[in-house]
Amino acid sequence: MNLDTISQNVLAQMRAYGAVPFHTCTPEQARLIYDSNSSAVDHESQIKTVKKHLIPVSGGQNEVYVITPFEKPTSVIIFYHGGGWVVGKASGYISYASYLAKKTKSIVVVADYRKAPENPYPIPADDAYNALLWVTENMEKIAGETLPLIICGESAGANLAAVTALRARDSGGPEIACQILACPVTGDNFDNESYNAYGAQLLISKEDMKWFWNHYVPDPNKRKDPYVSPIYAKNLSGLPKTVIITAEYDPLCQEGEDYAVRLIKSGVPVTYKRFEGQMHGFFTWVDISPSSQNAHDIISSQILNIK
Repeated sequence: MNLDTISQNVLAQMRAYGAVPFHTCTPEQARLIYDSNSSAVDHESQIKTVKKHLIPVSGGQNEVYVITPFEKPTSVIIFYHGGGWVVGKASGYISYASYLAKKTKSIVVVADYRKAPENPYPIPADDAYNALLWVTENMEKIAGETLPLIICGESAGANLAAVTALRARDSGGPEIACQILACPVTGDNFDNESYNAYGAQLLISKEDMKWFWNHYVPDPNKRKDPYVSPIYAKNLSGLPKTVIITAEYDPLCQEGEDYAVRLIKSGVPVTYKRFEGQMHGFFTWVDISPSSQNAHDIISSQILNIK
């Protein structure tokens, strides 16, 4: 296994801090561990404004953070964070999203969603789609004009982004110029090569993913719904231009690649890149990982070329 040095150092630091696998925790314990991690660099000073808004949902409100760069924005990106539909929150990604805003010269909207197991499917997926509708309805207030709309997510957040794109296509919803899927969850095939590769059981493992799935969609039969697992959609044509990023040592690598292949066969323009020597989580390590920075070079190039 040729795991890169930075990833090895991250794993060593996690062991030193006493980090334990997700599947050995309760959701509450996992959230405390996950939320204790933060960006090494404060990128908020490099952007113009961060504004918090609240989206009404049944029984409460979801936070969204609108991050505006100093440069004239060329697009609006909705970012859905990862965390297996169970852990994480939008406020924990403001620094990363500030980097993304500066890098792509875009307004970035970090959209929160309610978490499983307290809020299982379809609630997180509905929240993700409602965020798309909210941004579309408030585009003039957010950007001062109508700009190309992009959806982006990492891991479970990439799952929500892919599902949101499907729902928008199927319902005649808002036009999405591009979907960016980083290390996406696209299905529940625990028998594929990546799930069973010894070298892929690092930051998250096969057992961790089973734990996440059991909280999000406890009934395995319901996981075949394409609005749960987009890989099972019979028709992927008509989806927006897509960028898919995967990591070699990630149990989700194969399903991300499989989704890219299916999109290409369906006539969707796809940019696909597998990062060798990387593990799950590397995508947002923009402060320390040249591979993460390279991934964002790819994304930025695609976004800045959208007309």
